[in-house]
Amino acid sequence: MESDEDNYDSQRSQRSDSEAFEPTLTESEQLKSKEHFDRQVQIKNKVPDGIRLFLELSDKTEEARENYSELDQCTYQNKSLGSSGQEPMTCVCEEDWYDGVNHACDDDDCINRGTKVECISGEGSCGADCANQRLQRKQYAQVTVIQTEMKGYGLRADSMLEPDTLVYEYIGEVIDEKTFKTRMIEYDRLKLRHFYFMMLQKGEFIDATRKGSLGRFCNHSCNPNCYVEKWVVGDKLKMGIFAKRRILQGEELTFNYNVDRYGANAQPCHCGERNCIGFIGGKTQTDAASLLPQLISQALGSSVEDEQEFLKLMKEKGQKLVKTTDINVDFVKGLVMQGIVATEVHQVMGALLQVEDKTVCDKLIERLELSSDAIHSKAKYSHGFQAFGRIFKFTYDKSDKNWFQVQESMILRLLSIMKKWVVSKEYLNKVHIAPIIEKLIETTDSKEVKKRCEELLKEWSTFKNHVKISKSNTKRKKFYLDDRRRERAQETSRSGSPEKDQQQQQFTIQKTWRKRYWKQGWYATSGPNGAVYYYNADTKETAWNEPLENNGKPKRNGFDRGREVAAKRQKAQEERSKYLEKVKEQDELNQIIEDAKKLEEDKQKKLEHEQRLLEEKARKREEYRLKKSKQSQVYDETEFKKRWSHYFAKEVPNMLKKYVDEIGKDNVRECGRDITHILVDKEYKKDVSRKPAEKMDVEKRKKVKMFTESYMEKFLEKYRSKHHKRTLDDDDGSRKKPHT
Repeated sequence: MESDEDNYDSQRSQRSDSEAFEPTLTESEQLKSKEHFDRQVQIKNKVPDGIRLFLELSDKTEEARENYSELDQCTYQNKSLGSSGQEPMTCVCEEDWYDGVNHACDDDDCINRGTKVECISGEGSCGADCANQRLQRKQYAQVTVIQTEMKGYGLRADSMLEPDTLVYEYIGEVIDEKTFKTRMIEYDRLKLRHFYFMMLQKGEFIDATRKGSLGRFCNHSCNPNCYVEKWVVGDKLKMGIFAKRRILQGEELTFNYNVDRYGANAQPCHCGERNCIGFIGGKTQTDAASLLPQLISQALGSSVEDEQEFLKLMKEKGQKLVKTTDINVDFVKGLVMQGIVATEVHQVMGALLQVEDKTVCDKLIERLELSSDAIHSKAKYSHGFQAFGRIFKFTYDKSDKNWFQVQESMILRLLSIMKKWVVSKEYLNKVHIAPIIEKLIETTDSKEVKKRCEELLKEWSTFKNHVKISKSNTKRKKFYLDDRRRERAQETSRSGSPEKDQQQQQFTIQKTWRKRYWKQGWYATSGPNGAVYYYNADTKETAWNEPLENNGKPKRNGFDRGREVAAKRQKAQEERSKYLEKVKEQDELNQIIEDAKKLEEDKQKKLEHEQRLLEEKARKREEYRLKKSKQSQVYDETEFKKRWSHYFAKEVPNMLKKYVDEIGKDNVRECGRDITHILVDKEYKKDVSRKPAEKMDVEKRKKVKMFTESYMEKFLEKYRSKHHKRTLDDDDGSRKKPHT
């Protein structure tokens, strides 16, 4: 029997030779993608030196559970809270059953998993109980609550955790902003030292103070081994704690509260890390504070070096960072965007699906604009239409909790990108983008936006009823094959007998699976009594024995199959590495030749640039000298002293009031004049052209106060000495006076 893949290739070969197929990555892009992937794997798998293990501490889990009410899942103050605001999204993975487990969607090649969306059983081609249902199935890491020395309870890993492993869902009461503020005041009044608020999305918070799960015991660290990330699960938004790197058995599990947690005033930090910033919570951030959540940071291509450079610049300017949200807008604005590499596509589109900030959205769109057609080919199938549709809706629907103002320019940029995205009509219907564009036409006041939308709809109407893909990517377009299987099954069902219709309905209801070494078209299911039997989806045959391929040769067990698959993958990886190594060598050789050609040009440009800098520096120096000279002429000594005397006279008398009772008003007034005169002379000696500020700042007032107190100490010493001597003279005179 001819396979689905053979049928598909046959149909593809019959298409017009002029038909364009999906662009593929260039050799350079493949190499760049591999280097990026290898770099990320290396970073995540590295365990820092000197990691402290807490294997000797006893299990305090049951004791800790007495301090709060255990929740199996989040509770919601009202039904509208926690909504993801997104339509159901499916991936294109196929079922991959062996050893009774569906291994589909087990890595970031899955579109849903890569964009932080969990699959829902029965809603996609990946089948039931795929590997991308960790939060739904509560596939938590093995952890234990321990009693730490300085931080109260903590959470310990009881086994080694690989990078990006789900540690625990952050569970609690989901409340609105008004309730959040009320509870903040209440908990502060009750002197609660620990705080358990997490911002789920704008105006919504998870409070795990009184009700929650073991995830609430994950302590803060300025150098954490975990991170917090938001995932779309059905129609809700969930928050999970994930391993940031490989974690050893016995390590304490931590994440950065200064990025992800809300509540309580700043309090001492006891994480013990070398880069410890000294506090947890509060609004002011310092040198070690992360500027962005992990998902946004990765999607923007931001690095630790970028953050350190920004913090250094802010420190040089004497500015402090104030935490108002989990996004530092000033930092984002200063980032220089680069095109997306293939391994980043899911991260970028996942961030667009959850974006809550206009500046971040603008930067993510810029990355798309800088990317190649091959990257766009991946982005459109990585929930690209859904991400863009969400932003389009913001122009006419403000009900989304994460709404932000969308400018006309942003809409036009998105429409320009979508014009490049060629897909099938079936796929357009699947992502429900056309109704959003039609609504945009109805509600927009922009003639240009309306025109672009109408052109896009007209172009979409010409799309074919098939998927355009490249030959090398045939097996990845699984939704096309799945659609054909479903259509064929429906046609067969309609033409079959009532008994077969009933049997087919039973197959649909029961959980089904298949193994790769079975004959084409055969699946397994279980009857009402639990007995497993086999059926052919095309012929409706049934059997009790496995429909083995290769004339009934003994089936391979799961171990043999897994070993065989691993060997094939290893061989393919080695071949790919050799090929990419050759490409890299050739690129390096070409680069050396290119560098040699440009060497003289660069030297010449550098000399010209340095000359321009010297000329510019000399010009500015002369301008500054002339400006100083002019200011000095206009701003004479009399005017200078008048203004500065007025400036200090507004503050100095208030600082001297406390001395009135001892030395009298006249002396205080005289001291004030003298202090003001001295301070004015000091300013005049510093810079005669400088004018005083309208209001004295805190730092200046502090210096003036110190000088005033120093002056008064000397004055009081003389005054008291003189006054004491006069008192003694008066006493002596009274004793010598004769009696009358």
